[in-house]
Amino acid sequence: MPKLEPRIAIAPPAPAVPAARTPRARLQIFGSMLLLAIALLWPAMVQQRPAYFFDSAGYLSTGTKAFAIARDKLAAKLTPADERSAAAAPAPKAPPVNSVVSIRAIAYSLFAAATSAPGYRMHVLIAVNALVVTLLIWAFWRIRAPRASPEDEAIAALFVATATSAPWFVSYAMPDIFAGAAILALLILTFAPLHRQRVARACVASVVTFAVAAHASHIPIIGLVVAAAVAELLFERWRGTARWSWDRFAWVVVPYIAGLVLVVALSFVSFGSASVAPKRLPFALAKSIDDGPGNWYLKATCREKHWAVCPFFERTGGGGPELIFADDGLVKTATPAQMEAVRNEEMTIVRNATRAYPWVQIRSAIANSVTQFFRFGLEDNSFGYVIVQLPNGEFRTHAAPEPVDLRPVGQVMVYGGVAIAVGYIVAIMRSLTAVEWGTLRLLLAGLVANAMVTGALSSITSRYQSRVIWVVPVVALGLWLARRSRPSTASASGAASPAQR
Repeated sequence: MPKLEPRIAIAPPAPAVPAARTPRARLQIFGSMLLLAIALLWPAMVQQRPAYFFDSAGYLSTGTKAFAIARDKLAAKLTPADERSAAAAPAPKAPPVNSVVSIRAIAYSLFAAATSAPGYRMHVLIAVNALVVTLLIWAFWRIRAPRASPEDEAIAALFVATATSAPWFVSYAMPDIFAGAAILALLILTFAPLHRQRVARACVASVVTFAVAAHASHIPIIGLVVAAAVAELLFERWRGTARWSWDRFAWVVVPYIAGLVLVVALSFVSFGSASVAPKRLPFALAKSIDDGPGNWYLKATCREKHWAVCPFFERTGGGGPELIFADDGLVKTATPAQMEAVRNEEMTIVRNATRAYPWVQIRSAIANSVTQFFRFGLEDNSFGYVIVQLPNGEFRTHAAPEPVDLRPVGQVMVYGGVAIAVGYIVAIMRSLTAVEWGTLRLLLAGLVANAMVTGALSSITSRYQSRVIWVVPVVALGLWLARRSRPSTASASGAASPAQR
């Protein structure tokens, strides 16, 4: 029997630690990040303005009014009483709590007003969007591929700017970009090493905190992603690939809790009541009506129960979105007392309707979530509106000619970019490390959570999934950069032995 020559075992290479960067290298990185931030703004540059939704004007109105109220209160405390009347100037007044029909996220309203320059056109807002997304993308790539070459990073940045939905939502004066940003931030917080760059980690954590407070739908979505991240940490411990660390747990969970605290605090300061959804619109009820169970339940019980929503339900013909936004719907015709009564009975009606028609509601929720998961076009990212200020100080969106509609081409690029990213991930599946598998599982959890919450509780629209789908190519590019910069086995270990050849 021939004697077999033993193979030489080669230990897996240790994680690469970037060498100390020279001033030239730091300048090169800063220049690359700046170029990516500018590239992410190309839709707004082409259209010469941000993209607006009608909610953009609502956020701006609420925020500017809040700042005016705070300014007047501060001035009243600092100005002597005999000088107040002479110095007084017309300004928005604080509406009584009982007169507020509904309100959008307070935190994002303040952010929109603070970044509304120049001239309330919100150019600074989208510049901040670009900066936040750029920092998150670069942080993720640096963690996955610390030795990536500037040339490869430039190629990856070009792909993000042209073949993802990121630039379209960076240029959008809405909180949508922060849904995807929170998912990417949690990928960083969950899997990044703890022993270095704590200031950068705190900045990433602050993105999660603000994202939680920026929109009501972000609260359940990010909550589900945080739960999935904790499950990943427990799974690592169970597999023995990492020890349990309360520090890592805290970095994942505390930013979410801080966001909830911020929402509740702003609600208490503004309305005197602690709520995670102050003065919300009844979207869950509208969705139940749109799916069928709520519609059938109200038709069967309105005459007997006399729900506060029944007059509006009957006037609008039973449609879900129409119940809220139609000319004779809740937003335009309900009094504050009527809207509060509808909010108080909303979940009771939804629960009763679900009990009456459980399988219809379950099938509808599943079907809507699946449909939403695969629908991520750019139909809603229109640049055909401008922000105008009314004489009473409120803001509205008005239709305006769009210089050029690039959405059809952009949509092809977005779907193509996701297809390329998924194809690449499948192609390298055999070489994925435990951390990379965990990253992909958490990414999938974020995409599913976004589709479930928006598909089951709101109307299906491309905007909801498109606002997070850009994270898929970003993660795939991080994996590509890691493999491009990984030292070869031969170069790392010397020449291979004859038995290895």
